[in-house]
Amino acid sequence: MTDKFVINYIDKKISESEDEIQKFLKINKDYFENKGYNVYFKGARFTYKNTSILVQDNQLMIAVKEE
Repeated sequence: MTDKFVINYIDKKISESEDEIQKFLKINKDYFENKGYNVYFKGARFTYKNTSILVQDNQLMIAVKEE
């Protein structure tokens, strides 16, 4: 097993994981929106209870249901 093989394998797995994460987030977004939630993804800014909130880099998605 060469270094190049290992690096290529890791890169492939990371790429596949990204695709799976995007599919997972899409399904969740549709589910929560159908239940009346507002959905925000990392980097988005929104207001909740008069507070401005930024979805952090370690938060892939936030779903908020207004009262």
